[in-house]
Amino acid sequence: MLYSMDGASQPSRTVRRAGLHAARPKARARPPRATLSDELVDTEIINEMDDRETEADLDPEILQILGDDPSNENKFGEDLHNQILPRWKHILAKGLDKEVKSELCKLYLPPENCGSLRAPKLNPQVRRFLSEPNKKKESFNESKQNQLSSCLAALGKSLNIALSNKGNAVPQDIIKPLSDAGRLLCDFHYRESQSRRYAIINVINKDMRETLKNTMIDEFLFGADLAEQLKQDKEITRVAMDLRTPRPSRLPAAGQVQRGTLNYRGARGPASAARQYPSQQKPPASSGAGAATSSRGRDHRRYESSSWRKPNGRGRTTRR
Repeated sequence: MLYSMDGASQPSRTVRRAGLHAARPKARARPPRATLSDELVDTEIINEMDDRETEADLDPEILQILGDDPSNENKFGEDLHNQILPRWKHILAKGLDKEVKSELCKLYLPPENCGSLRAPKLNPQVRRFLSEPNKKKESFNESKQNQLSSCLAALGKSLNIALSNKGNAVPQDIIKPLSDAGRLLCDFHYRESQSRRYAIINVINKDMRETLKNTMIDEFLFGADLAEQLKQDKEITRVAMDLRTPRPSRLPAAGQVQRGTLNYRGARGPASAARQYPSQQKPPASSGAGAATSSRGRDHRRYESSSWRKPNGRGRTTRR
């Protein structure tokens, strides 16, 4: 604090500057500039809102005529109960215990009036043609299909309880999912049988494939009357061979021998005399000087070979 000549106090420069700063109004913060990406996002949001308003304005009957929107397909259903979720997730990750699985399969046996619910057995006529690895694979597929049969038996039991309880009617919301699950599992059961058939037909004898394809599934994978069908097929094949027109034989008749040699094309040429090699030729009969000359000409190889000596010590041969 400063004092004037008359004793009055005056504020200092620092105080006056602070007062000036305090008296000035604060500058307003500038809003951030809108970027191009923000403008595009705003435009998309506006367009989506306009589309929703347009769809809401359409009549429901018109929307039904146009059909469902494929982009709005639901990929998930309702969530499972908190007590079901951890149990099913554990089984899906590590499988069910063998003992528990065996007890459940014994508990839910296929019904007596629907024997086709059980996995069809492999025909003994086909089993004998399979190799050991294919037999093991077929046994595994059959046991897997029997487990599926127990699932269907459990669903069927639940549906029987729901439909037989007339006093306290069970809601349709419970019956419909159980029925749908049963139908889907029945179709899966059929496809498992077809998969087993195709796996066997591909490794079986080619002569039996068509017969196996035409069989129907019952308690056996290729039908109970497979043996009869195989006999009929073999009989039909034999009759067809008998009805076939015989081809003319190209072999020569009895007592006729066709002579000659085959050329490079496989055709037989005219008959010719047997070839004689020089070692097999006999010299012509002659007398006197002619005989001596011919004998000398025959033995020229012997005389020529005698002009060579045995190899000397240096490994070379010399002539006389």
